[in-house]
Amino acid sequence: MQQYRDVGRAAFIRQPFGDDEFIHVFGEIDTETDVEFRTAITDASRVAKRVVVDLTRCTYIGSQGFSVLIQATKLMNISVIAPARIRRLMDIVGLTSLLIEA
Repeated sequence: MQQYRDVGRAAFIRQPFGDDEFIHVFGEIDTETDVEFRTAITDASRVAKRVVVDLTRCTYIGSQGFSVLIQATKLMNISVIAPARIRRLMDIVGLTSLLIEA
């Protein structure tokens, strides 16, 4: 498991699982943490066939976080696990195709 810099508001922990690489998000994804979020996804994509972003412990995701996910869809196979409140936001921004069940 690899942890990216804890920026006080968020932590991004990578965990391999078969051909997949999970990124567990703890805390907030916003303008102060989007670079670390992007880095975690990019690094995971280098070693995995699919990157799975687990947002079940994410307390807030802003437009910067959604921007990172949108950019990632253009470069890699990515899926998202999210609670209902984030699922609604993903529907609004057109990312429901990324959602999978945990």
